[in-house]
Amino acid sequence: MVGVDIRHARWRRRIPHRKADRMNTKPFSAHRAGICALIVSIYGGAMSAAHARVLTTDQTVQAAAPSLVRSSDSDAEIEPPFLLRPTNSSWDYEIRVALPPSYATSKKSYPVLWVTDGSVQFDEAVQTLNSASGQIPEFIIVGVGVPRTYQAQFLSRRSYDFTDSGPSAYRYTGPGGALYTTTSGAKFTQQFSQIKNPGLGGAWNADRFLEFLSGNIRSVIAARYRVGDTNVLFGFSLGGTFCLHALFATPSAFSHYICASPGVNADDGALFISEDRYATSHKDLVAGLFLSAGEGEITQGGSISGLGAASSMARMAEILTLRRYPSLDLHARILPERIHNGPGRAAALYTAMLTFFGPESIARRQGKLK
Repeated sequence: MVGVDIRHARWRRRIPHRKADRMNTKPFSAHRAGICALIVSIYGGAMSAAHARVLTTDQTVQAAAPSLVRSSDSDAEIEPPFLLRPTNSSWDYEIRVALPPSYATSKKSYPVLWVTDGSVQFDEAVQTLNSASGQIPEFIIVGVGVPRTYQAQFLSRRSYDFTDSGPSAYRYTGPGGALYTTTSGAKFTQQFSQIKNPGLGGAWNADRFLEFLSGNIRSVIAARYRVGDTNVLFGFSLGGTFCLHALFATPSAFSHYICASPGVNADDGALFISEDRYATSHKDLVAGLFLSAGEGEITQGGSISGLGAASSMARMAEILTLRRYPSLDLHARILPERIHNGPGRAAALYTAMLTFFGPESIARRQGKLK
């Protein structure tokens, strides 16, 4: 174990309650919309053995944080952000935590929603769960991702975090693969190769990031907050690819997996190989799995259609249905009129959380959610 000095930052804020807005696109800021557009352009107490530091004096990060807002009783409480660095990587990761409204006045433990690409998706995820207030249990929300001061590296770094092949994961040689390669794939591989693999003592990849996420980071969060046994992983786009990777690599790492618009064909269909490898040695898959894609992604064009964001997701759902795993709680959705962007991502999370934890689901699982 490594002792780490953690000092709390001096600001705290709340995310406003936007229940009336539901999935309206207006609540999303121009800043986040710009980042989402960038994503679309390229895809269409005790501490664990990790280095940690808090963003207390980093004025750049303070400026990047959204301005303080007035709160209501139903707002999530945003904790000070901090950085963690795994011992086998040279990269820091920004950790952001939102506590449910009742946390300060209760002594109970809460389920945890883990949000990948936290620098882009954290605020959006908090707003989405706020909009579902009263329909699902309260969650602690933990966002993990590239520090907001390093957003220029966002797209390159996530290719190392979410796949086993880094920038080469943007290759695809299946049906339509040649067309995709000439229009998008080759460009992405070259563009994202500008940043070197950060691994120390071996290459950094999805397996190492999963170990860091479900091991080191979870230990830190468990030491500081009252967390329960329910852990939900949410990933979108290449984060959704990682979500499925985690499911087949270590199903018990999370209780539920929300894999929205996953690039199942990424890395030349590596996830289909992982699924088949898992099936050859397992008779069951104990997890809740929500797969989704936007209806508009089918004709969105660019790399979104090139990699088959919607069709590959549907094929994975079909294969898992045929496996007939007794304990797999599988749900698949094509979300009407949604495309590969922020509102589509929020709609996927909202639908998935209601599916797993809404009134009808809770009635079926009475007493099982901790």
